[in-house]
Amino acid sequence: MGRKKSFLLIGGVVVLLLVFLGIMLINKGNKDKFKDYYEEVEKNIVDNLLYLSSGYNTDYFGTEKLFESSNLKFKKLKDENLLATAVNIYNMETENENEEINIDSEKLANYETYILVKGSVVKDYIKKVFNIDWEHKSIKASEGFIYNFDYDSDNDAYIIYPSESYKDYEDKLDDFNSSIVIEPITSTSTKNTVKTTIIVAYSTYTENEDETVNIKYYKDKEQKDLVFEINSNDLYTVDENNNIVENENVDTIKKHSDDFKKYVVTSTKTDDGFSLTSIKKK
Repeated sequence: MGRKKSFLLIGGVVVLLLVFLGIMLINKGNKDKFKDYYEEVEKNIVDNLLYLSSGYNTDYFGTEKLFESSNLKFKKLKDENLLATAVNIYNMETENENEEINIDSEKLANYETYILVKGSVVKDYIKKVFNIDWEHKSIKASEGFIYNFDYDSDNDAYIIYPSESYKDYEDKLDDFNSSIVIEPITSTSTKNTVKTTIIVAYSTYTENEDETVNIKYYKDKEQKDLVFEINSNDLYTVDENNNIVENENVDTIKKHSDDFKKYVVTSTKTDDGFSLTSIKKK
């Protein structure tokens, strides 16, 4: 009986080892499965990630909120964030150039300032960016958020207009000199996703009397932990042919990668490309 138990135990261990080996081989095979798409995925992150929590009356206009959670799934973002992201990306990509919406003037009489965006456009962009099947609805801004969204089902259009927080936000723009900068450093693949490690820096811009700009990069949003600073004059140099070129010797965020906080952004493969899925602090 003891011998039988030993055989069973050994057999169980062998099975577990085979399963573990199989998982390791699968993961190794998937490590660079989407290598040809890394540049596309990283560009999507640089172009669009900072929209996901923007639109608040804060020091960084809400973009800092994205990095306050240790692990955030984007499907759990507020509806106002999903809507604002879709509209912002749409406007950046098209500048509203194809917008043709006719709403009865009586419906718009109560709105002093507004923009109109087709509901179908919003739905398409939320699907494209987040892979979420959006159901149209009107959204009133939460505290500190600067937009309201009224959905007009008769015309399949969103009427987007300022909230009570917009005036304070607008006033801050005059003296605004801070931003958040993200820099992708590596990407790897899993079975259906690309995981991209990014560096997050908090920067300030100060204009000098000689019209150059000092740029400071901090580790923290409170701007207490300075990592490095550069002058805008250092960004470019003149080569042997008297052409202005980028200065390869200038300090960059990548050169100080160990001094900044890092996050992993997961992008998931869809039929149309890659959707933004989550962000996790390393």
